Amino acid sequence: HFSVPVKGVAIGWSTPYAALELLGLDDKVKVVDPQYIHSPCLRQKEKAGEITSQGSGSSRYWWNDQWNCDSSPCHNHSDGWLAATRDNADVSMVLTDAQYTNGNPNGALLAGNGACNCDKDVVFDPAGDGTPLGRAEGIKMLAAFFNEEDR
Repeated sequence: HFSVPVKGVAIGWSTPYAALELLGLDDKVKVVDPQYIHSPCLRQKEKAGEITSQGSGSSRYWWNDQWNCDSSPCHNHSDGWLAATRDNADVSMVLTDAQYTNGNPNGALLAGNGACNCDKDVVFDPAGDGTPLGRAEGIKMLAAFFNEEDR
């Protein structure tokens, strides 16, 4: 659980960074996966030590015998990402694009990009909405976590 306004956020792919930048909240980004985020401003912050750069392992999902995952979560995010997000007091929210069972018969949770699979995970997937208005609502939802609904 976390409180609002969120003090720090971790992101494992590019979509949330663009939204945070639009909202003027890019200073809240504390941890990023540099493999998936390509922003000159972000790179400068990374070099200055203002942001932790850590691979999320987002591309290394695994399932035992396809959907027969033995236990939740069914992902293989790097231990470094989990330490930088789940175990980091400066990160109070971790944005992910999905959390779902995806037909897994035993209901084990599959984590999306950048997830820590902990109570800090918040699904932010504006691309999953097929309408421009729906995508804009996603940005408004994100603003609410920072008490910036008026932006």
